[in-house]
Amino acid sequence: QILTGEGKSTVVSILAVIKALQDQHVDIITSSITLSKRDSHERKGFYDYFNITVAHNNDETNYTSGPKLCYQADIVYGNSSQFQFDLLRHEFSLLNTRTLDKDKGLIRRFDAVIIDEVDSMLIDENNTLARLADQLPGMEWLNPVLYGIWSCIDSEKEPSVKRDQIIDNMRKLVSDPKSDLKLPQHLKRFIDESIPIWIDHAILAKVEYRLDHHYMIKSDETRTKRIMPIDFSNTGVVQPCTTWSDGLHQFLQIKHGLKMTELTVTTNYLSNIGLFVRYGKNIFGLTGTIGSKDTQNLLDRIYHVDTIIIPP
Repeated sequence: QILTGEGKSTVVSILAVIKALQDQHVDIITSSITLSKRDSHERKGFYDYFNITVAHNNDETNYTSGPKLCYQADIVYGNSSQFQFDLLRHEFSLLNTRTLDKDKGLIRRFDAVIIDEVDSMLIDENNTLARLADQLPGMEWLNPVLYGIWSCIDSEKEPSVKRDQIIDNMRKLVSDPKSDLKLPQHLKRFIDESIPIWIDHAILAKVEYRLDHHYMIKSDETRTKRIMPIDFSNTGVVQPCTTWSDGLHQFLQIKHGLKMTELTVTTNYLSNIGLFVRYGKNIFGLTGTIGSKDTQNLLDRIYHVDTIIIPP
C-alpha cells in the first residue's frame, strides 16, 4: 500500500525497469484504456534511458489476425480486459496475437505482471470475464423473434409486470406450427431457452439503460452508427470493441432505429483470475487502500502474494 500522491506510478516504472533488465517481459495492468495509453507515452522517456522499449496493447483499429507489434516491447501497458482478449485470440482463435517470431515459435512469456490499484483488479473484479463471441450461420432467423419481443415490451408502460405473460406468449408463438413465424427446427430449443433472458434484456433496454450514461451512439470508421458501451460502474471509459450479449445490444439498436446486428454466441472466455495465475508468483501490485485483514488473506489464498503497508 502506497498512499495516493506518494509516487505509485514512479515505483511501478522502477520495478518494471528492474524486471526488464533481468530479461523478463513485463506487463503493467492499469484500470482503464485511457491510463494505459497515457502512462506508456509519459514514461517512455524514462525507459529510453535504459534502452527498454514500451508500448500499450489497446486496439486502435479493429484487430483481425496476426502478431500485435506491441508485444515485441519489453514493457506493455494495458487494462486487464485487453490482455484477456489478446490471450483468447492467441490460444483459442489461433490468431498468433502474442507471437514474437512465428518461424522460431517464440511467444511472449508471462514473466511478470505489475497491477495498478491491485485491490480493485484482484478483489472487486476477480470474476470479471472477457468473452469472445462469434457469429454462427443461421442466426439471422432469430431477428424476427427479437423484433417481436421488443414490440411486446415497448408497448407496455410497465413491462416487468407483464414479464411472465410475455414469456408464455412468445413461447407459444415459437412452438405453434400454424404461426406465421417460420423458424428452423434445430433452433427452436435454443430460442425457447433464451426467451426469458431476451425478455429481461429487452426490459433493461427500455427501462434501465440510458443514452450517454450506460452507452453512447457513435459512428465507426465506416460511418455506421453503433452502440458503444460505457464502463459506468468502474472507469467510465467508452468501450468501442465491446458488444453486450444475449440480445441487449440488439434491443438498444432497435430502440434507437439503428441497423440491427445478428446475435453472436460466446465461444470462449477468461476471468481476471484466469489471467493473473499465468504469472505464477510473479504478481506485483500497488494500491492506495490495501483493505482489511480479510482482503489481505484473500489475496494470499488466491494469488499467493504477501502484503506490506508503506508508511506515509
